[in-house]
Amino acid sequence: MSNKLLQRAFLLCALLFFSVGNVHAYKVWKGIIEDSTHSAKDENVGIDDTVTVSKDVYIVSRHSDVTVTVTRINSLVQPYDSGSINSDWAHIIFRPETTNRTITVECDFDLTFSGRIGIVSSANADLILTFSGQGTTIFKLKDLNTTWGWRGAQVSFDGYQKGGYATASPVSAITKAGTRVYILMDQTEADAVTNGINKVVFQRKEWNGSNGGLPVGVKVGNASFITYLSTNPTGNPTCPKVETGEHQYDGANGDFGSIAFDPTHNDLGRMYLRLARNVEIDTAFGDGGIIVFGHFVPHFTEEAIRTQVYLNAVAGRKAIFRISDGLRYSATGGDIDDPTNANARGLLVINEALHIPKMANDPYQEYNLWGEAPPAGAVHPNG
Repeated sequence: MSNKLLQRAFLLCALLFFSVGNVHAYKVWKGIIEDSTHSAKDENVGIDDTVTVSKDVYIVSRHSDVTVTVTRINSLVQPYDSGSINSDWAHIIFRPETTNRTITVECDFDLTFSGRIGIVSSANADLILTFSGQGTTIFKLKDLNTTWGWRGAQVSFDGYQKGGYATASPVSAITKAGTRVYILMDQTEADAVTNGINKVVFQRKEWNGSNGGLPVGVKVGNASFITYLSTNPTGNPTCPKVETGEHQYDGANGDFGSIAFDPTHNDLGRMYLRLARNVEIDTAFGDGGIIVFGHFVPHFTEEAIRTQVYLNAVAGRKAIFRISDGLRYSATGGDIDDPTNANARGLLVINEALHIPKMANDPYQEYNLWGEAPPAGAVHPNG
């Protein structure tokens, strides 16, 4: 074989190796998923129909960005139910590890995360979503959802609740299971504040959509909430190092966490955030809510996040909730300083929660019972 042919063969092999090495593996989530076979590490994911989650499942972006695509109308993600008491849990961890990494969730259709009422009543299970790492997880909502004629795509964090109170015997029980969304306060001040990096973003998929007049949105529903977690119990930047077995804090976590809603686009439709009321039991404190302050957790392990969150203890240095205009900035070259611009948009908040008086009477949550969720609709920034 001539030297020229050898060179061509070598070049072909090199190009083939390079191409294979840069093609993302693709995992389909459908039916029961679990860590050993369905966790995605630098791999793209397709959510297809109903997904039942068993134990801890990871989506990690370490060496390359990751795309999660919702490929089916009304896709549902919920905990697996084996019928056994205290044996099941469901925890999805989104982790873009560095500031230059992004996990993009492409929502062409509705995507619902939900808790589950078990076959055995005491086996009810919340779905837990954790957003960790130094990068960004962004949900991109398409402005035309073929399921609904009046709106675009919606991401829902939801659950179920039934039962009621009774004064006479037998006393009725409240049965509920929702979605707990935790934003870890592991960002540094430089990243979260100075550089404005958001850990979680909800954004329209396109600047000029196929039907931009339709609204897109995020719903927080039955027995569900979005909030922040920190291992810093003092909120002090000089919190001393703790090395006990029960609590691990060394100051390296950063103590900042951020979420942003980007409603801007080149048309008429709005982006809404709906904090939904529990329509079944008005007195059960099961409305949806976003709580903008950090809660204490002893350390950022999956087990601690699942079982040791102190919802009655404020923690961390600063929980950040932003209304941003990144899509508009990218599309227009930066007209964000002009609030009268026709493309400027605000986030429409639809607060259906009925339990605001509890928040007004106890804004710092001193009287919450350990392990109880804060009241719905609470928005109280710490820091």
